[in-house]
Amino acid sequence: MANLSCTPQSTINLTSPEDTLAVLYNTFDTILVTVIMPFIMIVGHIGNFGFLFVMFRVKPMRTVTNFYLTHLAVSDICFLSIAVGEKLWRYFLTPVTFDQSAMTSTGCILLYLFMDNTFFASLMLVTLVSVEKYCSICLPLKHLKLSGKKRTVTLINVAWFIALAFASCTIPGSSVMVKKCVIWAPMYDDLPPIVGQCQHISETWQIAYQGIQTIPFFGCLVINKVLYAKIILRLHRRATLNPTLTRQGTPHTNPILLQRNQMAHMLIITGMLFSLCLAPFQLLSFMNMISFAVNDENMIQDPHVESIVYNICRMLVYLNSAINPIVYNVTNARYRRSFKDAFSCNDEARRRRYRSNMSTPQISRQNSGKFDTGSRTITADVGGHLTTIHESIRSLECPD
Repeated sequence: MANLSCTPQSTINLTSPEDTLAVLYNTFDTILVTVIMPFIMIVGHIGNFGFLFVMFRVKPMRTVTNFYLTHLAVSDICFLSIAVGEKLWRYFLTPVTFDQSAMTSTGCILLYLFMDNTFFASLMLVTLVSVEKYCSICLPLKHLKLSGKKRTVTLINVAWFIALAFASCTIPGSSVMVKKCVIWAPMYDDLPPIVGQCQHISETWQIAYQGIQTIPFFGCLVINKVLYAKIILRLHRRATLNPTLTRQGTPHTNPILLQRNQMAHMLIITGMLFSLCLAPFQLLSFMNMISFAVNDENMIQDPHVESIVYNICRMLVYLNSAINPIVYNVTNARYRRSFKDAFSCNDEARRRRYRSNMSTPQISRQNSGKFDTGSRTITADVGGHLTTIHESIRSLECPD
């Protein structure tokens, strides 16, 4: 840093006290970085590590869908660790909010590569879960034939590879460490004379970076919304076309109706939270991309307001990575039971629950996966557990 030549082009003039205070951590920033962010990270780590422990301890939970969710938990843990950890490290290192001068260009590349990789992986994995649920509910026979460990592993590897490809494309958008001299207000002489920030290699890449970030999100958002709608319509149609299910009991006593309602509830909650938590930041980035392309400036002109808006949107993104296990437990009784079993010290009770989950009163395991195309009752191992679908083959297809 001592070798940096402080030319007029490489010097930032912040001699006004207001300008100096605008780039320092205020009370809001301090609470956000030192309290709220770490709290979200801790909650996310407890929940996601707890989910991984459940997958390790409770064998009936090792389904295809939960295999995707296991990788999603790993991705969320990594994302929270990198994103929140970097901001904590920066807070304790420098009083200037945007200062990243402790890093080199290599550090910039690695930081955003890993962070973007985990973010894109989360998008891909959430979409895979939606596709898996769609196939198991709307196309059960095809899903039964194609589903398997090899296919699942292949799809997960492809998801991580696509995520890495998107993350690699964003490297030019934040790969250069740009350092500048700063002239502070007279009463702030103790502030660092040189600050640095990871920046883009050109103005074009500044626009492209935001586009590469937002386009995959909105693409995945549309796909997920369409699949959620088809799944919910299919579940509703299944109950409507099969009045025998209703005669077996109320939605609270009929196991099939109860499972249908819980799944629909979980899909709606998951879809709403996915949109609520991620869309604001991505929409803001997309609008900034348009503003830079048209006017060559940020959409929000006031730096203080821009900082608050971006920080709130970031909190929602972090929250999305932290609350998934909470959503699973709140909306699905099976996950709640599995969490209790995993953290229970009563091994005999857990073994009884395991044997109960591995059997059904109507269908033996020897018959699982076999079906008669001429019968109205089809037995299939859908989504990792035995399910009886009281429908004709024709009615198994989802409505367009």
